[in-house]
Formats: sequence, structure tokens, C-alpha cells
Amino acid sequence: MGFLGKLFRKKKDNQGSRSVQYEQPDFETTNDLMQEEQFWQLVGEAQRNSSNMDEQEALLQQSLTTMPLKDVVGFYSRTEQLKNAIYTSEMWCAGYIMNGGCSDDMFEYFLLWVISCGREVYEAAKENPDNLDNYLTDDDNWEKHYDFESFNYIGIEVFEARTNKDLYDFLGDMDSGDVDLDLELNWDEDEPETMQKICPKLFARFWED
Repeated sequence: MGFLGKLFRKKKDNQGSRSVQYEQPDFETTNDLMQEEQFWQLVGEAQRNSSNMDEQEALLQQSLTTMPLKDVVGFYSRTEQLKNAIYTSEMWCAGYIMNGGCSDDMFEYFLLWVISCGREVYEAAKENPDNLDNYLTDDDNWEKHYDFESFNYIGIEVFEARTNKDLYDFLGDMDSGDVDLDLELNWDEDEPETMQKICPKLFARFWED
């Protein structure tokens, strides 16, 4: 049972046969992003104290459960902003090489994995996606998958667990950064040399003819 499942059970146990008392947001909508320093601190602490993605996700949920509801929405919004900031053709190339293929959805999950790795990895990859190779180990190879889809739902699920409401209904007109969902790729999967040119280190580690 995950952290939120335990939280629901605890609420029910404490309430007995009474209905669960959900929190009521004291705002209609918010376009505030969580402060970037605070966001990276939460992600870094969860990463350092976990050994896998499930544990990291549970620790982040636990942290958000005790924070103001605006911060829960802000965590989601900051995640979106950071994801959009690295939605580039070069990053997609890295995701394709590391995962042995990368659909539109898988690319977003790959970006979430990059964010989950913490600020240092994120900023290095933003500068040059091939820098991801510097943070991999000898155990990293094409048999693994580098994606973290559920990272995107952390704030959404915590908000719903606490309020029984949909986080999307409380999102304002936030400026999460410009993103071109119709990227013109500067590489071609049918011409591996074009990917090798963009991410030579990752290509050498992962690519198999």
C-alpha cells in the first residue's frame, strides 16, 4: 500500500463510520509556481533518502501532504515549467538513444525522469543532453528504461487525497514556459549518425546496431 493509500486508511480509521473530512482550498485558482529552490530541495531530499522511484514518489507525497494546498498546486506547476524548458530536439535524441525508441508520451516521461534526478543532473542535461552520460553507472544500459511517468501525478494525487477535488480546476493561467509540441527534429532515427553527432557519449553507451 502506497503512502496515500495509508493516509486514506488512517483517515477512515480515525473517523470511524463518519464521512472523511476533506480540506477546503482557500483560493479559487493560483498561477504561482513553487519556488525553484524549494522544489529542488524536496526532490533532492526524496532522491537521497530513496533507493527507487516508488520510494522517491512516496517521500514526495509525504512532504506535500503537510504543505499548504497552494504549494501542492505549485509543485505541479513547477514540474510543468521545468519539463517544458527541456522539451527540445536534442533532449528527445537523448531519450531515444537511452530508451531504444521514444514516442511523444515516452519523451515526456523521460523528461520527468531527468527532473527526478535532481537539480545538478537537470541543469547539466539542459546545457547539453549528452551530459547525462556523466551521471550514469556501468549498470546503465539499453535494457533499462529511463522514464518516470508517475512523477507527473504526485501533486495531482496529493491534492485529490486531501480535498477530494481535481487540481486542474484550481490552476490559473500560469506561464510555464513556451514549448513547441511540434518539434522539428534535427536528427533521424533511420540515420543513426545524426543522433551520434548530437549525443556521442550516450550513443557509444547505448546504441546497438
